[in-house]
Amino acid sequence: MTTLLYRLYLPYCPYGDLAHLIERYKKEKLLLPEPFIWRVLLTLAETGLIMEKGGIDDVPEEWQQIVHRDLKPINIFLDTHSPDSHPRYPVPKLADFGLAFQTWPDDPLNPAIWADGARTVGHRPPEQIPFMNPETRERVDDFK
Repeated sequence: MTTLLYRLYLPYCPYGDLAHLIERYKKEKLLLPEPFIWRVLLTLAETGLIMEKGGIDDVPEEWQQIVHRDLKPINIFLDTHSPDSHPRYPVPKLADFGLAFQTWPDDPLNPAIWADGARTVGHRPPEQIPFMNPETRERVDDFK
């Protein structure tokens, strides 16, 4: 009998995830600091570019795009600050690529795969939420 053993090495993010941070601020009736919100948005934009193009400045010639499909606050972890970031705020890191897949720009199945309903309800973009036809009361997943 063969036993397979896998070992994952992941960075420890001591500040938890963004969803829990938001809940802590809500509980204390506080607003998240605006510079921190901008830092999270910048990190997500950079991550999106890296998943799409393979890099921000240096883009590899052969790159298969990565589609995350599960972007939500609980999948954004907060690591300790780094020298190139704001020293008072944790560094956001995107995690949970369990639903992710690789594709390419001309892949004819991209829209069909993205709209398969695999994401968390409430965190899907509007174009990926199934439409209910009010006349027939049938679900319509294809917007062609």
